[in-house]
Amino acid sequence: MKFKSVKRIFCIVLALMLLLPAMSLSSFAQDSNVTEPLAIINEPKAHRPTAVVNDATGVSYQWYTYEYSREEITDQNAHGYMENGYTENGWIPATLSEEAIYFDIYLDPGDVVVLPVVNDVISYYLYSSETGYVYPILENNELVFHISTEEIYFLGAYGQGEAIRAYKESSRVKAVEGQTEATLTEYEIGREYFVQASRGEDVVDSATFKMIYTVAQHPTQENPSITVNKGNADSYEWYYVGKDGASYKVVLDDSSISAHIYSGEYNDGMWFSESGYINLEIYALEGDTLKIEVGAGAEHSAGLYDSDRFEIFEDGAYLYKFEEDGRLDFDIKAQGSIEDVEINIERDGRIIPVVPETFIYEDVMELVPSSIGYGYYENDWWRADGNGQIELHFIIDRDDVAFKIEGADNLDITVLDNDYELVEKNENGLYDTGKGSGLIHIEQCGMDTKIKISLVDGEKEYKVVEMPRLYDEEGKRLEVWYVNDGVCKEGKWYPSKINNEIDIELALEKGYILEIVTSESFDGEVTLDISNASGLEIDLEKTDGRYLFVAGKYIEFDLELEKCENEFFAEIRVIKGECQLLENQISSKAELDKLGYYFVNVNMENGDKVISRGFEFNNCHHTYNKNQPKCDTEVNCSSCNGTIEAMGHSYSDWTVTKYSETGISGTETRACLLCGDIEEREIPALERNGADVAVIFIIMGSGLGAGAIVALGAWLIIKKKSLGK
Repeated sequence: MKFKSVKRIFCIVLALMLLLPAMSLSSFAQDSNVTEPLAIINEPKAHRPTAVVNDATGVSYQWYTYEYSREEITDQNAHGYMENGYTENGWIPATLSEEAIYFDIYLDPGDVVVLPVVNDVISYYLYSSETGYVYPILENNELVFHISTEEIYFLGAYGQGEAIRAYKESSRVKAVEGQTEATLTEYEIGREYFVQASRGEDVVDSATFKMIYTVAQHPTQENPSITVNKGNADSYEWYYVGKDGASYKVVLDDSSISAHIYSGEYNDGMWFSESGYINLEIYALEGDTLKIEVGAGAEHSAGLYDSDRFEIFEDGAYLYKFEEDGRLDFDIKAQGSIEDVEINIERDGRIIPVVPETFIYEDVMELVPSSIGYGYYENDWWRADGNGQIELHFIIDRDDVAFKIEGADNLDITVLDNDYELVEKNENGLYDTGKGSGLIHIEQCGMDTKIKISLVDGEKEYKVVEMPRLYDEEGKRLEVWYVNDGVCKEGKWYPSKINNEIDIELALEKGYILEIVTSESFDGEVTLDISNASGLEIDLEKTDGRYLFVAGKYIEFDLELEKCENEFFAEIRVIKGECQLLENQISSKAELDKLGYYFVNVNMENGDKVISRGFEFNNCHHTYNKNQPKCDTEVNCSSCNGTIEAMGHSYSDWTVTKYSETGISGTETRACLLCGDIEEREIPALERNGADVAVIFIIMGSGLGAGAIVALGAWLIIKKKSLGK
């Protein structure tokens, strides 16, 4: 019994020893199958309304949009102050001496307060105890306040005693019925959407994007046709771009550092501000040192924007050492006005000045807008986009020039100065905005409207043009406009050490070709985020060892090289092209009549313009040749000028035209089915034989005795047969 008990215990222990590792492995296997938190790794966009998640197993989707409402702010939904009252004409000032309007309104996050641009109103503002002041931006000739917090806001308006109307726009989220897959298939152009992906209690939302007309199929040289994602095209405009042209290398010019200006002014190498506040953003490289020297005046400080002061203050200068490549947002503050501020970058023993992105010099006869909200420039004229608007933002460093606007007499023109105050046309018909930044906004433009804008200085006129601020004086290279990630060294671009991405901002004129050649190690994506085309993104495809884009209109864009796991570099070039509109090519498919670059603009029924990425026609195959070769004559291809060999004849079967006879030859002929060429050949004559001799004798015997001749003929035939045996 004891032995049996011990044996039983031994078996149990052995079983547990075998079972525990299996349980441990099973537990490990279960742990290894635990999914990571749900995340959207590829945000949906207008050209690709699909959400890509890190693991789609068991994930459900729901698409959402927004419902918008607009209501006037009246005494029924707001409370006026200081005898402010609402009348049928709108809100009126408390007293004529105050010339001001004040009232409270309750707003939610996402709400928008809209007020018209009224000539006699000097300024508007919104204020809340939590958020502080909120200032408007100009949109579609209206001043718009965007609300981010839920609270009561106090609105104030100062003017000349004129009543004003105010409106509140609200948006509410609404689920899109039937759209429960990763891809949005039913949508409206112009509406905003986002998707929510769920797996159990794990929920993640995508970013909001607007559905716009995009290209569903880009043209290629194999299939030169285009289709759009939705809607009907009003017209197609096919362009040919000459292949031969100047090539500019896109590099980072280090003769100066371009600063994006949030606040402050620049003149003759010095920065200044009457309000005592300068706020700039620059891009610099690892090892660079930012040096800020402030002239004598009010007490001042310098530091990172909304952050700490610079740690180093040495020999009367603020210093900041860049530990890595990247952007820096910094400011200089003073109790009163601040003048004679010198800002430089020290790089490898050199001093590089920090200057504004764009401004007009004494010896430069052109002003380039700092940014373009709407419209485009073509042959000295400004033209409106499909929405009928032109909007230019500018920075000028002189107060002795004024804007001249021609061709817009019957249009709605708004000009704002550096303080966002409305500028009226003076007695000379000019808009004097003074020094600093400003805005020109023109509405109600037709598709054929042409407007000329210039700066007038006495008898001189400076053209306001649209062209990239990227060319050096000799036009031998193209400089970047803005660097978000990456660094340029010896003509090549390398990714940022932080995220292994290259992200630079550029501009291209119509018909210019962007060419990106990457190292073989690059296995990521190349995209263009076009800022002046409703945020349209275009994915570039690699062809012939490079990425190519042909600009179908003036565009400003982010060029992004991303999602690469390896170290890489890229060379970026811009090829100057001459555009030629192809006559009678007005359908969705083009005929390619010569080697070079092609692109198409699709004009939609609502006035929107769809941009394709264009392509190079460099492998002809004589598909579109119009010069027909002959059977025995070669020709040159009308597209590529290459030689097309003669086709050779294609003949029919032989036909007898004269039968041969004994001793007399015949003939037969055949014709080429393509050109009609005729060939003739001889048929040999027939030869005589014994049977023929017998027949001859019979015929000759007609004049002799019939019996004798017949007998003789019979004897000859018998004799012939016997010989044949």
